[in-house]
Formats: sequence, structure tokens, C-alpha cells
Amino acid sequence: MRTAADVARLWVFLVLLAILLPLTGAGQQAASRPLTFQQIEDLVSLGVPDLTVHDEIGARGLAFVPDLALLASLRTKGAGPMTLADITALIPKVSGRQITGGRHWTLVLEVQVQDAIKTAADRMIDDLKTQMRDWHMDWTSVDRNDPQTVAEAANIQIKVSGIATSGRHDFEQRVGAALGDWMVARAGEGLYRLSLRPEVFHRLRQSAVDGVVETLRRRVVALGLKEAEIRRDDSERSCCNLACLFPPVSDPARVKEMLFTVGVFRLLKVKEGPFPSREELLRTHDGILPLGTRLAQQVSGSGHGWYLLEREAVVTTRDLRDARPATAGNGTWLVTCWFNDKGANNLAHFAQASYGDRLAIVFDGTVLGVQKLEPGIFERFEIRGFEQERAAADFALVLRSGELPASTRALRATVGYQ
Repeated sequence: MRTAADVARLWVFLVLLAILLPLTGAGQQAASRPLTFQQIEDLVSLGVPDLTVHDEIGARGLAFVPDLALLASLRTKGAGPMTLADITALIPKVSGRQITGGRHWTLVLEVQVQDAIKTAADRMIDDLKTQMRDWHMDWTSVDRNDPQTVAEAANIQIKVSGIATSGRHDFEQRVGAALGDWMVARAGEGLYRLSLRPEVFHRLRQSAVDGVVETLRRRVVALGLKEAEIRRDDSERSCCNLACLFPPVSDPARVKEMLFTVGVFRLLKVKEGPFPSREELLRTHDGILPLGTRLAQQVSGSGHGWYLLEREAVVTTRDLRDARPATAGNGTWLVTCWFNDKGANNLAHFAQASYGDRLAIVFDGTVLGVQKLEPGIFERFEIRGFEQERAAADFALVLRSGELPASTRALRATVGYQ
């Protein structure tokens, strides 16, 4: 018959067994492939959300898992990502473990297809305004909603208001015939809503994802990462996710920049500017943006301020034939762009029709600089003001690879092992 002392010893044994088994079994398995400090730094530098970094650290058997507040404070400390010293202080080495491993990593991206859908809607709005002017039809306004997520992209709508009673039948018939990708429905007195047909939405979504895959492949190959793989990620039944698999790289932050830079390049005619603020620019036009124009801000380079630009571009990324960095001879760098026949002809026409006018160099919606054309030279264009060779080289690489049809955002990242 067991005594109370026997029962107590049994409980002590069971408690010790419960503690020791994870250390000798599952603990050894976790220790066999621990996360290295460098791998954690890679995760943070890739812009992976704090919660993902937190979970990844906890899953690899490290002695201490930082809370989210501490991760957030380290991420915002200083100007850059978490440093190796930060991580070393944050996560001490596990006693008796050899912390080694490779630096292969996988990044899952979500293609923001709503960007491509909104671009298609904006083109439709421009075409519709042109058509209605040709039809001598009056209207009050033409605008669209602004879907912010992939899930909302299919709900894109264009609203046309102020169609006179006498022109409504004409509007319905002509829009339906001329712009067949959109369905027209009356939504009130003189008000119409245009919705993208489902089959057209699916086609545009597929085209956007395919375009992002091809463009990113060109960029990573240009970086020398020929072993990298970029493909659709079908693990979550999402048609908009990409899996990016990379070999060891010395600068993951540079790769990240290539993955997330959209690369929309435009040369636009400057109408007015610079103004010290957006409000002051609009005040000169009674708060109303003139037809066929857009606003853009310059926040770096030789100047700052807001510009009023023509909406229609003189040349775009599609008109580029090549782009290469070169020294400017004064300690700075430049990028020389060579244009195809269409781009060169557009520049020649601009020079003839708008002699002396300025061109704004717009990249991803921001003005990089404003300059005039060199007389008689239309097949190439120099973009100046790069302070480092690396910045000029990366800019040229993005231009050569082409613009992304939609932006991307990181969903998660994992690191592999050698």
C-alpha cells in the first residue's frame, strides 16, 4: 500500500518528466534548426509584420520571445531596420546550442490588383469624357469609387451625373455600344453607374498578376539572382498571391525595394509651378483643378514644391528602349534613357509645339526633377541628381525591367536553412 510520501515522490517524478521531455526530445528538434540572428534581421528588414516575426522567433526554440511592443520600439528606433546589435541584445543565445544556419528565404506577396482595376477605370473615365464631348453631350461630373483592398476590387464603379433628359437614351445606347467592357445602369435622375463586367474583371486581374510575375523576374535576374523563383502561390486558394523564393543574398533590403517599387515613369509637361503648397496652387484656380491636368509634388533633388502638370504624358515607361547609369562628372550620377521611335517622335513633337517649356520627371507619382529638352536631341534623355552610384544603378534597373501593373505588399516571410 502506497504511503503519502510515495505519492508525493511520484508527483515529483511526473513533474520532472514533463519538464525534461521537451528539453531532450522536442527541444532538441527545435534546437537542431534554430533561427539565426541574421535570419531574424532579414525578416525585419524585409518589412514583415511584427506579429509574424514574433511567431517565427517563438517557433524556433529560442530562449526568449520578445513581446510585440518591444519589437515595434526596436523597429522605429533610428532611421533604419532593426540592427544585429539590437537583436543580439534582445534574444540571448540559448545555453549549449550552436546557432548556425543558412539564409535562404521565402516572401509571400499579395498583388494589389485593385491598382490595375482603378487604372482601367481611370482610362475609361478619360475615354468617356472624350466620347461625350464628341457626342456634344452635357454632363456635370464623372468620377469613381476607390476600392482599397483586393476583395473590394470587383466592386469598382464609375458614376456619371448631370445627363440631361433629352440625352439619356442617346447616352445609354452609345455608351453600351462604344464601351462594351462596362455595364450601364440608371441610378437616379440624370445619374448613371457603370460597373465592370465580371469576365472583364477576371481578365484584368489575371493580366495584372501575370504582369507582376514577369516584371519581378526581370528585376531579380538583373540583380544577379538567377536561382530565385517567383511564381503564383496556390496554397491559400488566392489568385493574387505570389511566392518569391530566394537564395542567400547579402542585401535583402535591396531585393525588397525591387519587389515593392512600382516603377511608373512619366515625362509630363509643366503647366505651372512650383508652389509652396497644394492649397496655394489650387487657390490660383479657385480651388478647381483645370481639365486635363494633375498635381504632383517634388520632395527631393534640386527643388521642392507642387506642380500643375498636363495629365497626358509625353513619354511613359513603355516608350523606353534602355536606361543606364553614368557619372555626371561633379561627384553625382545620372541615368541616360533611350527611347523607341514612338518616344522619340513624341519628344520631337513636344519640342516643336512647346518650345522652351519644361518637362517634369515623375516617378511613382512624385516629381524627381524639372528640366528642359536638349535642342535637337530626342532619342535620349538624361535624369540627373543621383548622389550615389547605387541609387542611379537601381533606378536604371527598374526602368529597364518595366513598371508593375499593380503594387505588391508582403503577407509573410520565412527563412530556410543550409
